[in-house]
Amino acid sequence: EAQPTVDGVCSVGIQSGSTVICNCTCLSDTGVEISACNTSIAQDTPIALALFSTCIVTPTNRVNCFGRGTVGQIGNAASASVNTPQTVVGVLSGVDVYAITGGSGHYCALITSSKFGACWGFGGDGRIGDNALSNRNAPVSLAAPLSSVALTKISAGDQHSCAIRASDGVGFCWGS
Repeated sequence: EAQPTVDGVCSVGIQSGSTVICNCTCLSDTGVEISACNTSIAQDTPIALALFSTCIVTPTNRVNCFGRGTVGQIGNAASASVNTPQTVVGVLSGVDVYAITGGSGHYCALITSSKFGACWGFGGDGRIGDNALSNRNAPVSLAAPLSSVALTKISAGDQHSCAIRASDGVGFCWGS
């Protein structure tokens, strides 16, 4: 059995069988427990952990996030922390998503129908990929040369993000 990975908000472990269990205990700044949850999700469900927040792709292929949201990483058009999963909005509102990745305070996802990429959260160092250095509290589309371009993979790092273009396998990275 795998050991849990702890990011400060959500402890994710693999239960024997085909279920991933997300055991969450949200703590206030003083360390006092303010809520707890147990959510079972299928083992192949995309899940991403970033700095003090978690996002999953739901069974209906929408993205839900919870945890610290002070720089927009929850993606619900607010910059506030939440204890319960919130559906992301912006360019991912009502859109099926098949992949998600988390970096340091930011997330990126791939849209199922178009394979286009979108990112949100902390925008310092250009890691959101929209040619700005601003935080984004809702997902935004990637800028040129990846705007309206099908991607096969996307990955978020500490201060950067990268993607692979579907047409030729060329990799692109942005941020620092």
